[in-house]
Amino acid sequence: MGYDNEGKNYRKTVKDSTFNDIAGTTSNSHNESFEWGLNYRKNFAKEDQKLEFSYLQSYANNYSFYQETKQYTASDSIYAGSNGKNPGTQKETQITIDYAQPLGKLAIIELGGKAILSDINSTSNVHTYNKAQNSYFFDQTLSNAFNYKSTIYAGYLSTTFKLLNWLDVKTGVRYENTKPEAYFSNSGNVTLKSYGTFVPSAIISHKFEKSQMVKLSYTRRIERPAYKDLNPFVNASDSKDLTMGNPNLKPEIGNKIELSYCKSFEKGSNINATFFYRGNKDDIQAYKRAYSKFVVGDTSYTDVSVTTRENVGRENNYGINLFVSVPIKSKLSLRTNIAYFQRYIINGTLDGKNVQGYNYRINGNATYSVNSTLVIELSGNFNSPRINVQGKMPSFTTYNFALRKQFFKKKASLAFTATNFFSRNVEQKTIQTGSNFTSINIREIPYRSFGINFSYKFGKLEFKKEREKESEDNNQLNPGVGN
Repeated sequence: MGYDNEGKNYRKTVKDSTFNDIAGTTSNSHNESFEWGLNYRKNFAKEDQKLEFSYLQSYANNYSFYQETKQYTASDSIYAGSNGKNPGTQKETQITIDYAQPLGKLAIIELGGKAILSDINSTSNVHTYNKAQNSYFFDQTLSNAFNYKSTIYAGYLSTTFKLLNWLDVKTGVRYENTKPEAYFSNSGNVTLKSYGTFVPSAIISHKFEKSQMVKLSYTRRIERPAYKDLNPFVNASDSKDLTMGNPNLKPEIGNKIELSYCKSFEKGSNINATFFYRGNKDDIQAYKRAYSKFVVGDTSYTDVSVTTRENVGRENNYGINLFVSVPIKSKLSLRTNIAYFQRYIINGTLDGKNVQGYNYRINGNATYSVNSTLVIELSGNFNSPRINVQGKMPSFTTYNFALRKQFFKKKASLAFTATNFFSRNVEQKTIQTGSNFTSINIREIPYRSFGINFSYKFGKLEFKKEREKESEDNNQLNPGVGN
């Protein structure tokens, strides 16, 4: 599926000098993907004893293009610009094996393994604007091609049992080993560190009378740097705000503790309240530095900022998440989710001080059944401004409308959807500060969209726009590999 975006950035950076300019950007991209899989399951005579094997192969062909022009606010003439084409391919193979063995009537032991093999190729052909000749020329310094491969092996062991005939307990441990390899045309082979990680987890729960349950859980997860974050290639599509990857990034290790209470009511209402702590070691965030002069190949940039991804230190979050679902008669149902938490960022080896702030998120959804086959849906979401190590990310608001009609005994559905239909653009203002700069960036993002979606179910299979994500519990306690 393809899409086109157009937007503008208005930027003011204060360093040793001050400038105001306007950057206009047009971009479009499309991707084609194909996926197939093979699954095998063997059930044994003993209940809950089973062996499962799966093989999944995916292939994607991606293409993107951008065109950017820059001009000073006091003039309508272009002083700089660039355009670039970026074709690429991505192949991935996943192999999984799981085995479950019951131990008596009150316990089950599970073990298994998983392998993920990825191969990504991408080429960036960049042309920069020459004001003297009023034309674009191929820029060898900014263009590059790269190949990124990663091999991930994981093994796990988990047990499920009753404790004191009162508590349901599930504990597990997973070990993952990641080996990345990369080649970049402008820098050759880049040494990326291999690493192994133990990922323990535990869930303790108890079901009370009147459909109530209390659950206490601990999980650890690993967040690997994306290949784009590791790529040392310098992206100069914005000549005043360069971006580049960091091949020395370490994986981010997260620990999460949650205490939750949920209750279901007779008429279909549900409530779920969760108190949580989430802490990340070697937290990965974007980090900006300002330079009077920055050299890339044969090109020298003056009064420029460079943004990379860094392990900034440690991040701790404490908060509460509340989910409520209420059916109103038989046709209308309301759902809402509210999250509120305090965020602490403890700066590590980077310049700067520790920061903290409050964040909240509110979303709501209303569904009205006109009849048995026609449904109207309304939803909205608001995210408060969010602090980071150098400033604050802007708030974000979205709203959606959908009209869905079902056919052929509800096997097929046709939906009309609309997103942020009252406004063409969403404006976001970002402020970042460092030891020698303050950067203010205002973005106008084209977010309004309209669409038509058709789906059809074949038996128990349903074709969807994209694969659903695995549940978090599954990700922690089975052979699934962390993101």
